[in-house]
Amino acid sequence: MQEIKFKVGDIVKILSEDRTFGWDDEMKKYIGTSAVVQDVNAYVYSSSEYKTGYLIEGWWWSADALMKVENKFNPQPGDKIICNNSEEFICCTLEFLNAEGIANHLSNEYIFAYREAEYKTYFKYSWQYWNKDGAAMEINYSIREVISAESKEVIKEDDARYTVEEVTEAFANALHLSWAGGRQKGINKVKDYLSKKHNPEYQEYLRLKAIYE
Repeated sequence: MQEIKFKVGDIVKILSEDRTFGWDDEMKKYIGTSAVVQDVNAYVYSSSEYKTGYLIEGWWWSADALMKVENKFNPQPGDKIICNNSEEFICCTLEFLNAEGIANHLSNEYIFAYREAEYKTYFKYSWQYWNKDGAAMEINYSIREVISAESKEVIKEDDARYTVEEVTEAFANALHLSWAGGRQKGINKVKDYLSKKHNPEYQEYLRLKAIYE
């Protein structure tokens, strides 16, 4: 019997393709992401022998394709949390969510975060939660990265750091909002675009997004 390297509940990163127990193209989307080991079986049949398999997202993986991820996520309120699918949330307290009438059934043992709701029919915010290892109920929403609020660059409006071409591009990008959503919404869109243009964190986000999407 092979050595059992991971236990149920461990967070592991899927490093590569693993054809030990068969392969499906659907499995490719999990490469490079972190997930929770859901089950361990020392007698999963592979070719002509039995090997130890680790059940992750409905598929059996061998230890060779996995790496244990130690708990490295300790976000604080205000920090930006980036998920495996590149979606972003702002870390917050359970009390903050409860005040909005959200997550009343959960306890402080989890990591919590929120963002502005796209459609504010019932709630002002949408939200997400993770266990202390950064794992969510869905692998796509497990934590990939945490950016400290203290590391964010403070950008002053009077800083002359944009070219004429960049400003023109920003206005062109926001033009439809100027007409559809009013002048102020268009102005805010331009400010947001320019503030991100030279933000190292945003450029790193675009780089990671290109890799994992």
